[in-house]
Amino acid sequence: MARGAEHGAIRSEQPGRAVLCGAIGVQMAFAGIVGLLLFAAAGPLATDDLWWHLSLGRLYATAGPWLDVDTRLHTALAPPRPNAWLFDLVLSQIAERGGLGALRAFHALTVGSILALVWLLLHRASRSAWLASSGAALFAALSAYRLLQLRPSLFTILACAALLLLVMGSDRVLSGRRIALAALVCALWANCHPGFVLGPALLAVAAAAAALSGLLAGWSGRWTPESRTQALRLAGTCVLATLASGLNPDGFAAHARYFGAGVESASSAFIVDEWRAFDAFSLPQRNLPATPAAWVGFWALLLATPWVTARTLALAIRRRASAADPALLALALVGLIAPFIAVRFLWLSLLPLLWIAACWRLHPIDPRRAAPAAAVVCLALLAATHQASGWRILAPRFDRDSYSRHYDADRYYAHALWFLMDSGVEGNLFHPYFMGGFAGYWLAPGLRTMVDGSLNFPTGTLEDYTRIMTRQRGMDESDPAALLDRYEIDFFVGVGLPIQPAPGRPWRYSTSHLERSPDWILVYRGLRSAVYMRRDPRNAPNLSRIARAYAAARVPFDPVTGFDVARVLDDAIGWAVEHGVAPIDYPDLLAATKRPAAGLRHRARDRLAWTHAVLGLYGSSLEIDAADQRERPGLSPDGARERRRVWNWLRLDRGDRALEEVGRWIARDGEDPLVRQLQEAATHYLQTEDPSERNRLAAMMTPFTRREGGRIKAVELPSPSRSRREQG
Repeated sequence: MARGAEHGAIRSEQPGRAVLCGAIGVQMAFAGIVGLLLFAAAGPLATDDLWWHLSLGRLYATAGPWLDVDTRLHTALAPPRPNAWLFDLVLSQIAERGGLGALRAFHALTVGSILALVWLLLHRASRSAWLASSGAALFAALSAYRLLQLRPSLFTILACAALLLLVMGSDRVLSGRRIALAALVCALWANCHPGFVLGPALLAVAAAAAALSGLLAGWSGRWTPESRTQALRLAGTCVLATLASGLNPDGFAAHARYFGAGVESASSAFIVDEWRAFDAFSLPQRNLPATPAAWVGFWALLLATPWVTARTLALAIRRRASAADPALLALALVGLIAPFIAVRFLWLSLLPLLWIAACWRLHPIDPRRAAPAAAVVCLALLAATHQASGWRILAPRFDRDSYSRHYDADRYYAHALWFLMDSGVEGNLFHPYFMGGFAGYWLAPGLRTMVDGSLNFPTGTLEDYTRIMTRQRGMDESDPAALLDRYEIDFFVGVGLPIQPAPGRPWRYSTSHLERSPDWILVYRGLRSAVYMRRDPRNAPNLSRIARAYAAARVPFDPVTGFDVARVLDDAIGWAVEHGVAPIDYPDLLAATKRPAAGLRHRARDRLAWTHAVLGLYGSSLEIDAADQRERPGLSPDGARERRRVWNWLRLDRGDRALEEVGRWIARDGEDPLVRQLQEAATHYLQTEDPSERNRLAAMMTPFTRREGGRIKAVELPSPSRSRREQG
């Protein structure tokens, strides 16, 4: 008897231990996910759109929400809409009073608040701490791409969680105090982000579901007075929240603009993270939303929600017990459908998670099996958050130097932008789309940008921008360079290295786009960027400003011929290194090309030839390669020298010499598919008579590998991360 009792005690102890170990595993994994997200949120500012929100906030601080003109964009046809004026104002005031570091802290605080609200919501619905942590962990993995972007949409996620906490998931009938707080949240929401329409919409769905459920229950005589009161109060909350959301600068006209913004965004192929629908049947890419972690996690919700619903209803019927709140089921359906409209709505996975939590509370699964399984899932989510979620795309590097900077200035090719800022030039700017907000924040209103994420310009502007970037002719066969005249562009910022963009990403390389144009003068050239100024009498003051700036820095500059890279390398190497024109070890690199050790000498020549090529010194690059070829007559490793020589000849408009180079390569290695591609490119170039088309072919050729491009970037002195506009 004693032995049997002892065995029974051991058996009863083991299930409790399994639940405890599972719960601990869940909490540890959730803490790890939260830690990763907070580390990234508190890291360097990595949101392109943040900068134009800061610019608008600065304008709102001086003129209020009703602006007369958009001083940032030279393409704007109307003042910016005050869709998120209050959030923009808060961001700008934090930056002005506390610096950019305070913005990083604000981002982390906001993300932490969202995760805390989500956990509280799920815990109240489920009455289980480890289940709430499991659901919050899945929410974090699905929403990481949104959470790690400091933009007004964060307030939409925060407000939605707060609204749900006020009106849903509680056994108590809605009180007048909670209804008033819900209306206050919606009023504040309407001034912080156009996504405020989700608040009244979700309340309407919940009220309709409660009313429909009540009607069905009424036919069977089971609609209780409490349920009837709850349905009526949900409807009243919806009406009051809708009225409160009209308390914004645009009134009720603002309600339609959220959807209008989505249509405009969707019209642009290079806005990759905004309004693309969730593709359930195509494998995800690691560098685009939905990320692999979000894709798998959402599929899990798609499968789990129907199963949980069917199980809950079956058990409720069998036991003649009450089912979970039908309003939560209706909201869960919204959360499952929304990502198929746009992946940006993956954060609405909170809604099916809330339904699952409520079902768990009524009809829980044996925790002896569920808790350990949840721990395994959460640990997998922790690994996926680090390797395959939005965290991987947006998180900062772990080294102290990178993390200490408030933003990555090199991402925005800031050497070129700081040159424009320090020289004090004015006019209209052309630049890559993703740089628009950053350039506008630092350079406007003296230099006004062409495009940014605010989309406050005609939709045709995006098409023209794409034509300029990709050198594509229009329907009328007009030269895309003519568009620069149509938009009265004064300065063209070209960026990047000649590397093929990653799958799903837009074309970026434009450094050499205007190299052959006699209508433009080169005023700055770096390893990864260039600035061209329009030759026009209106830019005479700008040319004088640039000449004075170079003279003050003792850098050679000719107002007629422009920026001479070779002279700058010879006469102002210190300035060249500091401003991204020369590699940080350029003097040592020159010396290494003459070292007696053959291996070291060849590697130095290869680097120097690439350096001169990306700086536009094509003839010098060819001479370096010719000297190296005399010592090493065979093919170079990876065909680097041969690729470079073909590209240099095409950049010099010598298609015949490029074809000869390819011919020699074929004679040595005719099986290489790359050489055949280069042969086709050189042949096409040589057969093309239209100068504009030849320029396009040369500009769109990409001889660099990503590894070679990384080597160039690695030896470029990082751009300084300025903290205030007055810095120079």
